[in-house]
Amino acid sequence: MCRGFNTDTSHSVSHQCVRMELRPLCVFLLLIGFIHSTQTGVLKATLRVQSGGTQVFRGETVTLKCDIEGGEDKWTYSWYKNGAENPTIKQSENTFEVRDEATFTCMGNRIGGDPQSTEMSDPVTLSVSARPKPVVKVQPAERVFIGETVTLTCEIQTGESWRYLWYRNNEELSDAAGKKTHTITDIKESDKGDYTCKGTQSSDPKYTQTSDGVTLTVSENPKPEL
Repeated sequence: MCRGFNTDTSHSVSHQCVRMELRPLCVFLLLIGFIHSTQTGVLKATLRVQSGGTQVFRGETVTLKCDIEGGEDKWTYSWYKNGAENPTIKQSENTFEVRDEATFTCMGNRIGGDPQSTEMSDPVTLSVSARPKPVVKVQPAERVFIGETVTLTCEIQTGESWRYLWYRNNEELSDAAGKKTHTITDIKESDKGDYTCKGTQSSDPKYTQTSDGVTLTVSENPKPEL
C-alpha cells in the first residue's frame, strides 16, 4: 500500500510511489491528486466587445462583457481603465459612451469558494476617431433676393453611400430628406434661416456629426433707381 499518503496534494503520492511498484492503489491516488490540483487552478477572465469591433467613433455607446469560462460560481467583477479600477461597476457588462482611446481589463471575484479571484483578462484597447463632419456649400451666395434660386450641397469627405438629412433652424426639412443637394426655387422670405445637414447609413459610422450652420439671408429686390 501507499504509506504516508497525504490527500492534500499529488506531490506526496508521487514521492511515495517513486520507490515502489505502481500498484493500482498508488496509480488511483496519484490520479485523484492530479485532478484535485487541476480543479483548484485559477480561472482567467475573458474580455469581449459585445457589438462591433475595437475601432469606434467618439460619442458611440459600447458594451464590454467580462466572461469567466468554466466558472459556475457566482461572481462580482472588477473593471479597469488604463490600469485604474472603476469601483462603481460590479456586473459582468460595462456600457459607456466612448470619449477617448483607452485600454480595458477585467477580473472576476468569486462570492465564496477558493481561489477568491480570477486572473486578469487580456487587455482590450478601443481606438477612437471622430465622426465625419459635413460641410454645407451654397450657390450662388448666402445673401439672395426674393424669387432667386439657391442650391445647398451637403459635402461629406468620405467614400460611403450616405442618406442626407437637412434642417432649417434645427427643424428637419422632409422635402429634402435623402438628397445631397437641396435646391430652393423662387425663394421667399420664409426660406431664410440657419441650414445644417448630416448623413446616415446602415454601416459604421452609422451617422455623421451635424454640419456647422450656414445662414441664408433673403431680401427684397432692390428698387431700380430713377
